[in-house]
Amino acid sequence: MSFKSQFGYILDLLDISGTEFASTVDVDRTLISKWKNNARPLKARSQYFEPVIKAFIDYNLKRNDTILERFFREIYPNIDRNEPDYLNTCLHKWLIGDDLGYFHSFSDWRSSSEALYTTNIEIFQGNKGKRDALVTFFNYAFELPAGQEIFISDSEKNDWLIEDPDFYQYYYKQIDELAKFGHNITIIYKDSDFHKRVSNFDYYKISKYFTGRVTAYKANNDPHMSPSLYIIHRHMLMLSINAEPQIDNRYISLYRDPFSISQMVKMFASRLKRATPMISTYTSHGTSLKGFTENLIGALEKSDSSYFISSYPPFSTIPEEILKGILSEQTMTDQQTYELMQMHKVNQSLFNKENTTTFDQIISRERLLEALKTGRTRLDDISAIIKKDVYISKDQMLEHLCSLAQRTKKDDHFNITVASFDDIPKLNISMLWLVEDQMMYSFPLNGANHFVVSESKIIIDEVILFVHDLLMLNEEAESLCDYLEKCK
Repeated sequence: MSFKSQFGYILDLLDISGTEFASTVDVDRTLISKWKNNARPLKARSQYFEPVIKAFIDYNLKRNDTILERFFREIYPNIDRNEPDYLNTCLHKWLIGDDLGYFHSFSDWRSSSEALYTTNIEIFQGNKGKRDALVTFFNYAFELPAGQEIFISDSEKNDWLIEDPDFYQYYYKQIDELAKFGHNITIIYKDSDFHKRVSNFDYYKISKYFTGRVTAYKANNDPHMSPSLYIIHRHMLMLSINAEPQIDNRYISLYRDPFSISQMVKMFASRLKRATPMISTYTSHGTSLKGFTENLIGALEKSDSSYFISSYPPFSTIPEEILKGILSEQTMTDQQTYELMQMHKVNQSLFNKENTTTFDQIISRERLLEALKTGRTRLDDISAIIKKDVYISKDQMLEHLCSLAQRTKKDDHFNITVASFDDIPKLNISMLWLVEDQMMYSFPLNGANHFVVSESKIIIDEVILFVHDLLMLNEEAESLCDYLEKCK
């Protein structure tokens, strides 16, 4: 059953017919129908609003099963249940609100004499059943307004995922798209399965963290990780349990009622308390950015090697005179210019640790080719920092690249590689720092306001493998000097 109004939901919840309720509040039955179907919404200013609330409270009292109290206890947990007008307050809030979306299309949870409540659920079976249930889950999430809280804690072996290559791609793309859509996602990974699950750059979702909307935790061998949970807070719950080894012993259920969702949110929160954060997300400006830079410098001083991946060399590596020339051609305030030059001075120390830290930078062949073909190129890092487009000319870009190539010839600890990012397109709009055995940092260049820091050994180890593959297995990888020789 699908409900079209807040009023109609309570009417059905109390099991009252339209004709009966029309007689109770002394209105025509057609008006009840219009209220129920939302053809003529019941407004707080209506002369019938208070009589409707009184009638609902009276019906609830006659039922003698406290169904409204139990319902609103879950919907409005912050309203004091001991206040004398508790139901009156809740019904006012419910009837003039838009909470119906939280329970849309789930029909009935009326109490029997023994059960707390009953509800309709959808049951799926086997690996394909879990995939089908997740399609329903994802589709429903996209129907809701942006800003929903989504919780994921999947403790099962991932045979249901990897046996269908198309669904494997679909699953991670959907999580990515949910973050872009504006939902906030919290994921708890089961520790024992993490190395099996984390197999490449896209899989461990660093690219998704760039939105600032995904937070990851490691379960630390938590024995209480069953069942698997997929939750859209206050909207939908998916439970999945697998009795190994038979795949057909996997059963999945979808719930839309507030009681079930609320209870499983509590279970997820309990797991979260025992988990360890794998990443932290910070804003990319102000004191947060200053603290990020200071931590990075400290990590570099302790490390023997570091890697930096970006579409172009960062603005901190641009020689000061070239940068002044670039900024003089932009429409910028004196304050913006001053702040950028100060940041450039501080950040240059990240790239000037001669003879102490081996620094390997990898930049995008595709973006360089594009930059050297066009008259001017947007400097993504500067533009993201000051929230204003800043451009570099082709000649200035070449001058910058040549200065870096000269440095690589003089300094054995400073290396720049040009590699193809075709297979990992998100690298073309991102920056990623890896300070080996210390920390991993990433920073988005696509206008987002967040960057990510991780000290998790699991993530760092996987990023190291990824970077090594990018350097060693990339057939088009070559030194910056060799690349510029071919460009002459």
